[in-house]
Amino acid sequence: MSLGVLGFGAFPFANPFCLKSDLILAVGVTFSEGLTLGFGDKVIPPKAKIIQVDSDPRELGKIYPAHLPILGDAKAALGGLLARLKKARVEKKNPARLDQLREEKNSWYEKILGYADEGQERIHQWHVYRALKESVSEDAVVVGAGGTAELMRRFVAPSYAYHSGEMRAIGFGLSTSIGLSLAFPSRPVVCVTGDGSFMLESQELATAAAMQLPISIIVVRNDAYGNMKRDQIKHHGGRVIGTELHLPDLCALAGAYRIDAERVAQPKALLPAVKRALAARKPVLLDVICPIEGI
Repeated sequence: MSLGVLGFGAFPFANPFCLKSDLILAVGVTFSEGLTLGFGDKVIPPKAKIIQVDSDPRELGKIYPAHLPILGDAKAALGGLLARLKKARVEKKNPARLDQLREEKNSWYEKILGYADEGQERIHQWHVYRALKESVSEDAVVVGAGGTAELMRRFVAPSYAYHSGEMRAIGFGLSTSIGLSLAFPSRPVVCVTGDGSFMLESQELATAAAMQLPISIIVVRNDAYGNMKRDQIKHHGGRVIGTELHLPDLCALAGAYRIDAERVAQPKALLPAVKRALAARKPVLLDVICPIEGI
């Protein structure tokens, strides 16, 4: 019954489905620019009543008027609500809505899993997320950073998935993966990061190597700040400024830290490479050549 992420990075059905709501229970929700796609009515329906729960009184009704503002702890508020619902014996009254959601989710999942690499010469991001889906176990932790925000809408995670947030901050992936590996030492960690994002924190390879952390680092490489370069080309007559990168040999860089590395340029080679990296149970870097989408 989950819609997943709303706003930037949402599954295609999520925002339109939310727009059909007549009541929204918002618990700890700041109604940010990213979630609302600009504070308008692209995600939050204009006539919906909002019950807003927050421990910070400044958030209540700050962005959208709250029909019922509740100042309090989320756990306490939800616990009380659940108790009331059980006592009232509330029944589902709109099974058709749930059936529609289930149908749209299944259709999207089929599309995700339908991307194959047969007959294709270049890797695209769909291949990366398909390889992840077929490789990671339920105990794995997946981290996305920067321009790999499509991870949120193209990857159905079997377990924990972390991202740098709706504004897609870069320089987040490897350092966060190190922290998560230390927090969950028994779990393999997969870091999916763009090359521009990776170069802001490539020095953290030293930490991963020194501690021999089981982190598989997948660098999606297009020799640019890919999303920004794509938008420049699309919206400014092909003019590009400040978005092209001059990168080192990433495999040689990893090797300098005594980290195993592999360059992957063909779709059919991607899944075996990801499986090998995960099986190694130590730091491994994959330099995945993936041209910018949409240009």
